[in-house]
Amino acid sequence: MSVDLKKFLNMYKFNTVLPGSGVKVNFKPISTFQMKELISTADSEPEEAVDRMINECVVDEGFDVKNLSLQDRFFLLVELRKKSKGSSYEITYTCEKCKSQVITKVDLEKLVVKKLDKNFDPKIKLDDNLSVEVCLITRNLQKEATELVNLMVAAGEIKEDDVYMNEVVFGYILSIQKIITPDGTIDKPDLEQKVMLFKDGPQLFYDNIIEWFNKLDFGVDFTNIITCVHCGNETKESITLQNFFY
Repeated sequence: MSVDLKKFLNMYKFNTVLPGSGVKVNFKPISTFQMKELISTADSEPEEAVDRMINECVVDEGFDVKNLSLQDRFFLLVELRKKSKGSSYEITYTCEKCKSQVITKVDLEKLVVKKLDKNFDPKIKLDDNLSVEVCLITRNLQKEATELVNLMVAAGEIKEDDVYMNEVVFGYILSIQKIITPDGTIDKPDLEQKVMLFKDGPQLFYDNIIEWFNKLDFGVDFTNIITCVHCGNETKESITLQNFFY
């Protein structure tokens, strides 16, 4: 008997709408083989492994996870987890009050998802003279920031201990699309011009950019209220990603 097995496997296809771009994405759950590859490469190249897995799961032609904002990428990662292993996720915390271990379950379906306000203003005022226009930080921009920092580490310009913070800073730097001055606007400024704002400008510039990105709050609210079964203490904690897919 000839049986079309793929017909039954195609039943496991889902779709979701990204909270940032508003684009509808069609995807299939993570397979056993994909999970094994993710586990085997988790230590050597964790983010690259996640990128490959997401790209392999999304069935839309021309899709590339690197073009997504970091918030949309993470949202899609949570959606994949829900459809692959279910929405119940068990996590372990140490109570900050009594120091006991707390094991709790999070229902991923109940996480709050905020949509991006499409009318957001990309212009950030740095001071009375200078402003910048920025874009959302995508996975591509994040990768570019990491590569730049790695080059600086190799050249001895950055210490290994400062890598993460510099990756964050360069993510903001690379997001700058325009620099607006009283003498005119610099369209598509080069890296040197962008870095100059942070290197030679006051801390206020960086603070204003961080504040803008923090206010542009969208995506999955990955926090949960944890109640300690030992002492009753309640805390709002960020949900850890340890063993998220395992």
